[in-house]
Amino acid sequence: ERKACTYCGFCRDYGCHVGAKSSTQDALVPLARATGNLEILANCRVQKVNVDADGRTRSVSYIDASGEEHEAEGSLVILAAYALENARLLLASDINANGAVGKWYTIHNYHWFSGILPEDTAIYAGPAAGGWGIDDFNTTFHEYSDGSFLMGTPIMYFAGDTQPIEGVKNMPPGTPMWGKAFKESLRSNYRRRFGMYSQIATLPVESNFLDLDPTHTDPWGQPALRITHSWGPHDMAAGRWINDIKHKIAKERGALQVWEAPLDPPYHVTTHEHGGTVMGDDPGDSVVSSYGQSHESPNLFVIGGGTFPTLAAYNPTATLQALAYRTADYITREIKPGGSLAGTIRRQTTTV
Repeated sequence: ERKACTYCGFCRDYGCHVGAKSSTQDALVPLARATGNLEILANCRVQKVNVDADGRTRSVSYIDASGEEHEAEGSLVILAAYALENARLLLASDINANGAVGKWYTIHNYHWFSGILPEDTAIYAGPAAGGWGIDDFNTTFHEYSDGSFLMGTPIMYFAGDTQPIEGVKNMPPGTPMWGKAFKESLRSNYRRRFGMYSQIATLPVESNFLDLDPTHTDPWGQPALRITHSWGPHDMAAGRWINDIKHKIAKERGALQVWEAPLDPPYHVTTHEHGGTVMGDDPGDSVVSSYGQSHESPNLFVIGGGTFPTLAAYNPTATLQALAYRTADYITREIKPGGSLAGTIRRQTTTV
């Protein structure tokens, strides 16, 4: 029942002024609050998950906006702070008996490719997700690879939702960043910009992992999360292969100028973090079950991209939503008499 998109061009990094966006804020939170069963404690930070001697999760300790410490008890606890913070919380809470927490960290390498066309591309209007995608190369078929990499990627067109102030951060090489020449470049080229990107999925290898930093702490004195990651041979070979294809597409479109981000980016974090709390049937080498249920503490659930044991080349949102609903269905079913969680809900639950 959401309203139609107005193509305002301020979608990706903003809330939706008409309620059309498929975000939790617009699509789910209002419905959940209307039931009277949801309480949101804003500007709080959970510090630790507290587990009893019998292995059952009892509560979470958190600090509120004023800096006061609290403990929220619940007979069922769900960590939904996404991949990085979920892993940090488990490590900080010493919920890692099998040593699997933090392993198999995977991300996407976007290989941003930009250019200028002769015509107006309307890059300032509509949602970024409204562009096209070429799926021909999102495959493991041998004819697309010389054997130097395993997985391909789609090529996606970044269709809109790029405001001028954001476009300034990705100007053609050699463009002055101030003065008359800068203004003229922005005036003449901004409306004719286009972008293509791909999403090479990194492989789940032991050398890419998450752990607690031994020296750096956060503002509350807890160890910060440390990310150890490098671009492997697969990532580098696949990136160069797909970049060559983008150059061919741009040439056929009549691009006047093209440039790209570093093929091996200096950053090792994206908006698509996965791994660290991977799911699996074997409690010896995974963190949660396929329902997100902790192998170590049966009334603790961990959901989000961290449960992905491997990664595909598309955005994970739809899969994350499907897994979240699957976990909710599992909990609803198993708390009934005869279920594996029967008797778990013994007292009022507080959500932070």
